[in-house]
Amino acid sequence: NAAFTQMTGYELAEVKGRKPGAFLQGPQTDPETIELMRNRLAEGAGFRVEIQNYGKDGRRYWLDVEVRPIHDAAGCVTNFIAIESDITERRSAAERLRRTEERLTLALEGSNLALWDWDIVSGKIYLNAQWSRMLGGTPGPTTTTLQELSKLTYPEDLPAVDGALRAAVKGANLYHLEQRIRTESGEWKWIESHGKVVARDAKGRALRMAGTNADIDERKRREHALAQKEAEL
Repeated sequence: NAAFTQMTGYELAEVKGRKPGAFLQGPQTDPETIELMRNRLAEGAGFRVEIQNYGKDGRRYWLDVEVRPIHDAAGCVTNFIAIESDITERRSAAERLRRTEERLTLALEGSNLALWDWDIVSGKIYLNAQWSRMLGGTPGPTTTTLQELSKLTYPEDLPAVDGALRAAVKGANLYHLEQRIRTESGEWKWIESHGKVVARDAKGRALRMAGTNADIDERKRREHALAQKEAEL
């Protein structure tokens, strides 16, 4: 139809009698997707895939392709009909987001910062792999809750943590606190947390907070040792 011509640049006279894959697929079209399509067509079955094709001018574009078999009265497949949607912009946006997240991950790993993301509505808190490493556990991202994290927090620090979080959620937006967290070995480690409310609803209620945790245990030990030394003088 006209949309096919606009999408690919090909007129009917140029492609009539040819298999679409012969002129639409190119070097960067996923071979596994091509194989899947061939197998499903050979079976006379329908399928839905996302595939990168090439226009007449060499332009690459992404399609969401849904193929359905057409049967005759006897149940035999006579032909196929394909419904295609151009999803190039969606795929490009997803790739840009992936690269941004990759750069952020590299930056965080290079700085030894642990990333946290708190969905206040659901109560779920996402922590990246650096958090597990920081506490001496098996590296890997994890999802937890504020209640579970409270169990790891030094009891004397809990009121300060609760107060700082409440202040940020109620309107202060920014969160900054130094607290002690229990590691996998049972020892207490000093962590410095920075956070910010990054989403609120129309009524101003906080929906999401995000931030970082930094290991400041060595710094706190030096400060403690210095304070003791000064006290002895």
